[in-house]
Amino acid sequence: MATIKDVAIMANVSPSTVSRVIKGNTRISKETTQKVHDCMRALNYVPNQMARSLVTKRSKTIGIIQKSGGDSIKQNPFLLDVLTGIHRYSDNHAYLTIVTTSTTEQELMIEVQRLIQSQYIEGFIILYSRKNDVIEQLLIDKQCPYVIVGKPLTSEKTLYVDNDNIAAAEDLTQYLVNKGHEKILLLTEQSDYEVFKDRIKGYRQVMFHEHLTPHVHKIDLDRTAIKLSLIELFKMHEFTAIITTDTMLNMMIISVLYELNIRIPEDIKTATFNDSFLNAYASPPQTAVDVLPEQLGQTAVRLLTNKLENVNRYQCQNIIPTRIVQRYSTN
Repeated sequence: MATIKDVAIMANVSPSTVSRVIKGNTRISKETTQKVHDCMRALNYVPNQMARSLVTKRSKTIGIIQKSGGDSIKQNPFLLDVLTGIHRYSDNHAYLTIVTTSTTEQELMIEVQRLIQSQYIEGFIILYSRKNDVIEQLLIDKQCPYVIVGKPLTSEKTLYVDNDNIAAAEDLTQYLVNKGHEKILLLTEQSDYEVFKDRIKGYRQVMFHEHLTPHVHKIDLDRTAIKLSLIELFKMHEFTAIITTDTMLNMMIISVLYELNIRIPEDIKTATFNDSFLNAYASPPQTAVDVLPEQLGQTAVRLLTNKLENVNRYQCQNIIPTRIVQRYSTN
């Protein structure tokens, strides 16, 4: 089993330098830090987190709170990409992460309460934003450091990282309008999360500005319900394009359109948000807004760890840019 001395010899640095890198000392150069981490991986060296905690009185463990629903991460590439960003930054700075897995709101509350009571979690990252969220209020009441991936609603001093989802929706809607579309349907799931509200707002703003009638329809994530809804909507309107507020909903939409013998892009164009490999591999490949989820995750954990370590190199507001990835579905 490799030791810290083995890592030091391989990296051609002193054991104390390896130790400082493991502790996340920011005074060590990026080149040396990367070299040490590369040697640790090559030697399969894993620091003894428990022993280090006893010495430093710190666990260096972060709690990741996802919205309730045990399979939400497995079913959502966006969350997987955010977690990838969180993990990469955490791993390079010797932090551990724990992710919630609750399937109901009540279970999530109990799970977070237990994490707080364990006094092992130094801070939390909430992977969603919604008004009057009881989990966020619990963290505030317990004075737990936290960062939100999404729009902050409780205080201007809340640490957060987000995209400008209103602007992103404006860009995607305008992209379709510029291609000659006037009857654009926006489909969104039944939800109170802020990200969907902002995307609806951006869509509406462009439609009104272009003197077009907005059509927003909230839909349940159920294949039968989606099929019936689309049949009724297509009876009332001759839509030429559909925007969905999330890739997972879009996957269900294009599957139902196939079943209804509605061709993409010949009969209707489709576009969505949260670009991922699913959009690239879909049939046909889907135009989507890339929200840079790994960067969202890395920024979130950087904000939190800087706060935990009293590093004054952070600001409350952090907006990650977006871009439209054009594919065959809007040709």
